[in-house]
Amino acid sequence: MTIRSIPTSTRRRAFLAAGALAAGAAALAACGSSNSAPPAAAAKGDGATTTAAGAQGAAVKATVFSPEPGSIQGKAGVGMIVDLKFTATDPAALPGQFRLGGSLPAPAAPVKPGHLEAFPGLVVTLATTGEAAGGPTTNLANLFQIVTTSKQADGSTQVWATWTNAAPGFGIDVDTTLTSYLVQGTAPDKVPAGDTGLTLVSNKISVPFRLAGATH
Repeated sequence: MTIRSIPTSTRRRAFLAAGALAAGAAALAACGSSNSAPPAAAAKGDGATTTAAGAQGAAVKATVFSPEPGSIQGKAGVGMIVDLKFTATDPAALPGQFRLGGSLPAPAAPVKPGHLEAFPGLVVTLATTGEAAGGPTTNLANLFQIVTTSKQADGSTQVWATWTNAAPGFGIDVDTTLTSYLVQGTAPDKVPAGDTGLTLVSNKISVPFRLAGATH
C-alpha cells in the first residue's frame, strides 16, 4: 500500500475546519509592520515550493507548500496560509508533538511569538514583522495553530506545521519574505544575526510573496 502526503488543498480545508471546531476562527495579536522588498523568487520541486540555502545533506528536509513564491496571500493583510513540512529518516532528528491551538480567540489563552514547545527546533520569520512584535528577527513559531506528526511507508518521520493570521499584523498590500528552518535543540525567540550560535539541521526555506491589500 502506498501512503501519500495529504494534498495542500485538503490540508487547508482540514485546517480551517479544525480551527472552526476548536474556537471558531484563528486570531493573531496585533503587531506593527514595516515594508520590505522580497529577494529573488524561489524554486519549485517535488510538487511543493522549496528553496534551500546551506545545510547540504541535512538530517531534515524542509518543504513549504504555502505561501508560493510571488503569490498574493489573503485579503487586506489577513488570511495568509503558511504550510510547512519537515521530513527525516531518523525520528530523533525531528521531535514534534500534536498541537491544536496557537493564536486562537478567547477563551483560548493568548500566545506570543517565540519558540514552539510542540516543535522546539522550528524557526519562522517574516520580513515585515513590526517592532511591536520584536521586529523581523522574531521567531513566529509559537503562533502556529496546528502541528501534526506522521510516519510514512518508507519509515521516514514527518512533522507538519500550519498557521493563518486573522489580523493584519504583518502589513497590508506589502511584499514580504518567509524564512523557515529547523535547528538543533530549542530555537531562540529572536534569531541572531547570521544564525550565530545556531546549528541548522535542515535546509533553509526563503519564499518571497505579497500580503494582499483590500483587493488583489
